[in-house]
Amino acid sequence: MKQYLLKILSLAVFLVITGWVVFTFVLPQYYLPVFPFVLLFFVLFSVAIHTWQTHLSKSPMGKFTRSNMILTFLKLVFYSAFVIVYIITDRENAKIFTIVFMILYLVFTVFEVILLTSSASSKK
Repeated sequence: MKQYLLKILSLAVFLVITGWVVFTFVLPQYYLPVFPFVLLFFVLFSVAIHTWQTHLSKSPMGKFTRSNMILTFLKLVFYSAFVIVYIITDRENAKIFTIVFMILYLVFTVFEVILLTSSASSKK
């Protein structure tokens, strides 16, 4: 778990620096003050999901697979609800927010899959 926290914090620092460069020098007109909180949301949610998946990995493979699929579905529903609530509250910046949210979603999903796959292959 300690190793996972170190990796996710490294990813978060990389994203903060990248975001700072992009929104300071390349696209400053698209910066929204909510972006650091969205990044924090992804980090906290990823840690919670990783903790749950680590706990589930001790289960039989069938139960782990079912539970992981349900977890993925619930994550998508929760993320979608989060985006919908933001769109309803701030229609003016909805497009920018949704694009950045989807980029972060893809980055964190790839990160989680890579770590979960490497963890599973190292246990074999």
